[in-house]
Amino acid sequence: MNALILIGIGGACGSIARYAISTWMNGSTGLFPAGTFIVNALGCFILGFLFSFSEQKLSDTLYKGIGIGFCGGFTTFSAFSFESYSLWKNHHIVEAFLYTSSSFIVGLAAITAGILLGGLLRK
Repeated sequence: MNALILIGIGGACGSIARYAISTWMNGSTGLFPAGTFIVNALGCFILGFLFSFSEQKLSDTLYKGIGIGFCGGFTTFSAFSFESYSLWKNHHIVEAFLYTSSSFIVGLAAITAGILLGGLLRK
């Protein structure tokens, strides 16, 4: 089966799973977004397991469907975490620190800018 089709199917399944878990969990834990937290942690675990497991047991196409498709639809935090880990593992410590810290700072700034711009356009 074409890798793009598997990535698309995996992405759709991951998005549905993320929505279901977040909806189920977030309403029951007060202010802490437990659903998103669990999805991010679970997505990181799945991607790490697949990376380790795929080196010997999983076809490249199936890895793309689950690793890129499902995990990408489930949470992009898993890709971010894996990329950060890869930099750190390959002794690119400065780059790992810059990538993680700048992603966090720029992410918060972009959310703030988007909210401000949306508010201005709404008026």
